[in-house]
Amino acid sequence: MDGDVVTIIGFMLLIAWVLWLVFRKAQQQSRATQAKMEALKTLIEKTEPEEAVKFLESPRGQEMLKTPLARHADPGRSVLRFIQSAIVFLAVGAGLWLNAWFLRNSTEIYDVSAVKDFRFWGILAVAVAIALFIIAAVTLHFARRWDLFKPSSDADTTRSGKGNG
Repeated sequence: MDGDVVTIIGFMLLIAWVLWLVFRKAQQQSRATQAKMEALKTLIEKTEPEEAVKFLESPRGQEMLKTPLARHADPGRSVLRFIQSAIVFLAVGAGLWLNAWFLRNSTEIYDVSAVKDFRFWGILAVAVAIALFIIAAVTLHFARRWDLFKPSSDADTTRSGKGNG
């Protein structure tokens, strides 16, 4: 089997695997949301209205009302994911450039062609890494500007020393 064919098949399998992971995550979130909605429906149907309202106003009831779709993404986590991805692309680009550097003095036609390919893909990987670092910086900037790093509960504020007492 030709090396290019193996590479293309491997790349297509990688894309299929990533798409499968995304689909499974969406499916799990959908199931979790559906389970919470069923639990709320059962609560409302089987209890007195006053008791249901009292429960839904309690901390446990408020927690139950939160759904995966209603939660906002954690901006710190988003920034961290962009940085982690950028580091991976930077390492891949550096590895490709290193391979090109090791093969730079070879006179075989395959190696000369491989050096060009390694340089091209190395530059592309480093460009993607730089773009991801920029996206992380922009995300961090706007998250701070829009004050998205606020603590989400009273427990967080008392733990950080900004709460009562």
